[in-house]
Amino acid sequence: ILGGAPGVAGVAAGPKRVYAVIGGPNEEGAPSGGKYGPSKVLRMDYQGKHVKVIADLMKYELAHNPDGQVQFVDGKPVDALSNPFAMTWSRFGLFVADGGANDVLKVNPRTGRVSTFFAPRTYKDTKACRAPDANANPGTRGCDPVPTGVQVLGGSVYVSTLGAES
Repeated sequence: ILGGAPGVAGVAAGPKRVYAVIGGPNEEGAPSGGKYGPSKVLRMDYQGKHVKVIADLMKYELAHNPDGQVQFVDGKPVDALSNPFAMTWSRFGLFVADGGANDVLKVNPRTGRVSTFFAPRTYKDTKACRAPDANANPGTRGCDPVPTGVQVLGGSVYVSTLGAES
Protein backbone atom coordinates (compact mmCIF):
# COMPACT_ATOMS: atom_id res chain seq x y z
CA ILE A 1 0.00 0.00 0.00
CA LEU A 2 2.70 2.52 0.93
CA GLY A 3 4.69 1.85 -2.23
CA GLY A 4 8.28 1.73 -1.03
CA ALA A 5 7.89 2.63 2.65
CA PRO A 6 9.71 -0.15 4.50
CA GLY A 7 10.18 0.29 8.21
CA VAL A 8 6.62 1.16 9.22
CA ALA A 9 6.73 1.15 13.03
CA GLY A 10 3.08 1.90 13.75
CA VAL A 11 -0.30 2.40 12.13
CA ALA A 12 -3.29 4.26 13.55
CA ALA A 13 -6.80 4.61 12.17
CA GLY A 14 -8.83 7.78 12.48
CA PRO A 15 -12.44 8.27 11.39
CA LYS A 16 -11.50 9.47 7.88
CA ARG A 17 -7.79 8.70 7.40
CA VAL A 18 -5.10 6.14 8.19
CA TYR A 19 -1.75 7.21 9.63
CA ALA A 20 1.61 5.45 9.64
CA VAL A 21 4.86 6.28 11.37
CA ILE A 22 8.15 5.15 9.87
CA GLY A 23 10.93 4.01 12.20
CA GLY A 24 14.40 5.45 12.40
CA PRO A 25 17.63 4.15 10.87
CA ASN A 26 18.55 0.50 11.42
CA GLU A 27 21.35 -0.70 13.70
CA GLU A 28 23.97 -0.02 11.02
CA GLY A 29 22.68 3.52 10.50
CA ALA A 30 21.05 2.83 7.12
CA PRO A 31 17.92 4.97 6.67
CA SER A 32 14.49 3.40 6.49
CA GLY A 33 11.30 4.65 4.94
CA GLY A 34 12.02 4.27 1.25
CA LYS A 35 11.08 7.42 -0.63
CA TYR A 36 9.54 8.97 2.51
CA GLY A 37 12.59 8.69 4.78
CA PRO A 38 12.91 7.77 8.46
CA SER A 39 10.95 9.21 11.39
CA LYS A 40 8.07 10.53 9.30
CA VAL A 41 4.33 10.48 9.99
CA LEU A 42 2.24 9.73 6.89
CA ARG A 43 -1.45 10.33 6.24
CA MET A 44 -3.48 8.48 3.59
CA ASP A 45 -7.03 7.49 2.74
CA TYR A 46 -8.48 4.07 3.61
CA GLN A 47 -7.51 2.74 0.18
CA GLY A 48 -3.83 3.56 0.86
CA LYS A 49 -3.86 6.35 -1.71
CA HIS A 50 -3.08 10.06 -1.48
CA VAL A 51 -0.13 9.43 0.86
CA LYS A 52 1.30 12.61 2.33
CA VAL A 53 4.09 13.21 4.85
CA ILE A 54 2.55 15.37 7.57
CA ALA A 55 5.32 15.41 10.19
CA ASP A 56 9.08 14.98 10.42
CA LEU A 57 9.93 13.71 13.92
CA MET A 58 13.70 13.89 13.40
CA LYS A 59 13.43 17.56 12.45
CA TYR A 60 11.44 18.17 15.64
CA GLU A 61 14.01 16.30 17.75
CA LEU A 62 16.90 18.29 16.32
CA ALA A 63 15.11 21.60 16.89
CA HIS A 64 13.66 20.93 20.36
CA ASN A 65 15.54 18.00 22.00
CA PRO A 66 12.78 17.36 24.62
CA ASP A 67 14.89 15.05 26.83
CA GLY A 68 17.75 17.56 26.90
CA GLN A 69 20.45 14.95 26.31
CA VAL A 70 23.62 15.56 24.27
CA GLN A 71 22.85 14.69 20.65
CA PHE A 72 26.24 14.98 18.93
CA VAL A 73 29.90 14.61 19.82
CA ASP A 74 32.42 15.66 17.18
CA GLY A 75 29.57 16.03 14.69
CA LYS A 76 28.35 12.44 15.05
CA PRO A 77 25.16 11.29 16.79
CA VAL A 78 25.86 9.78 20.19
CA ASP A 79 22.81 7.51 20.02
CA ALA A 80 19.63 7.14 17.96
CA LEU A 81 18.11 10.62 17.73
CA SER A 82 14.65 9.53 16.58
CA ASN A 83 13.29 6.01 16.24
CA PRO A 84 9.51 5.80 16.60
CA PHE A 85 8.17 2.50 17.92
CA ALA A 86 4.39 2.99 18.10
CA MET A 87 1.55 5.38 17.36
CA THR A 88 -2.11 5.69 18.31
CA TRP A 89 -4.94 7.95 17.19
CA SER A 90 -7.32 9.59 19.67
CA ARG A 91 -9.72 12.51 19.70
CA PHE A 92 -6.81 14.48 21.22
CA GLY A 93 -4.49 13.79 18.27
CA LEU A 94 -1.86 11.25 17.28
CA PHE A 95 0.54 10.11 19.98
CA VAL A 96 3.91 8.68 18.95
CA ALA A 97 6.29 6.77 21.24
CA ASP A 98 9.75 7.76 19.97
CA GLY A 99 12.32 5.45 21.56
CA GLY A 100 15.31 7.18 19.98
CA ALA A 101 14.24 10.62 21.20
CA ASN A 102 13.16 9.27 24.63
CA ASP A 103 9.78 10.99 24.44
CA VAL A 104 6.14 10.78 23.46
CA LEU A 105 5.16 13.30 20.83
CA LYS A 106 1.73 14.59 19.94
CA VAL A 107 0.99 15.22 16.25
CA ASN A 108 -2.02 17.16 15.02
CA PRO A 109 -3.50 14.84 12.35
CA ARG A 110 -4.83 17.74 10.28
CA THR A 111 -1.88 20.16 10.35
CA GLY A 112 1.06 17.86 11.20
CA ARG A 113 2.13 20.20 14.03
CA VAL A 114 4.38 18.28 16.44
CA SER A 115 4.62 19.01 20.18
CA THR A 116 6.14 17.26 23.16
CA PHE A 117 3.59 15.39 25.24
CA PHE A 118 5.92 13.61 27.67
CA ALA A 119 9.67 13.18 28.13
CA PRO A 120 10.28 10.74 31.01
CA ARG A 121 13.14 11.43 33.38
CA THR A 122 16.11 9.10 33.55
CA TYR A 123 16.02 6.55 36.37
CA LYS A 124 18.68 6.41 39.05
CA ASP A 125 17.00 4.14 41.57
CA THR A 126 19.06 0.99 40.91
CA LYS A 127 22.77 0.34 41.27
CA ALA A 128 23.15 -0.23 37.51
CA CYS A 129 21.44 3.11 36.73
CA ARG A 130 23.70 4.98 39.16
CA ALA A 131 26.84 3.73 37.38
CA PRO A 132 28.79 6.39 35.44
CA ASP A 133 28.37 4.50 32.14
CA ALA A 134 24.65 3.75 32.52
CA ASN A 135 23.78 6.04 29.59
CA ALA A 136 25.39 6.36 26.16
CA ASN A 137 24.89 10.13 26.14
CA PRO A 138 27.72 12.14 27.75
CA GLY A 139 26.66 14.13 30.78
CA THR A 140 23.45 12.20 31.27
CA ARG A 141 23.14 10.30 34.54
CA GLY A 142 20.80 7.35 34.88
CA CYS A 143 19.06 4.92 32.56
CA ASP A 144 16.83 6.04 29.71
CA PRO A 145 13.22 4.82 29.93
CA VAL A 146 12.84 4.29 26.18
CA PRO A 147 9.16 4.75 25.15
CA THR A 148 8.08 1.74 23.08
CA GLY A 149 4.28 1.90 23.20
CA VAL A 150 1.48 4.39 23.68
CA GLN A 151 -2.28 4.02 24.04
CA VAL A 152 -5.15 6.35 24.90
CA LEU A 153 -8.07 5.06 26.94
CA GLY A 154 -10.73 7.53 27.97
CA GLY A 155 -8.91 10.67 29.05
CA SER A 156 -5.66 8.89 29.99
CA VAL A 157 -2.52 8.22 27.98
CA TYR A 158 -0.59 5.05 28.82
CA VAL A 159 3.09 4.73 27.89
CA SER A 160 5.17 1.55 27.98
CA THR A 161 8.94 1.80 28.20
CA LEU A 162 11.97 -0.41 27.81
CA GLY A 163 14.05 -0.04 30.96
CA ALA A 164 17.73 -0.76 31.40
CA GLU A 165 19.04 -3.99 30.01
CA SER A 166 21.47 -5.13 32.65
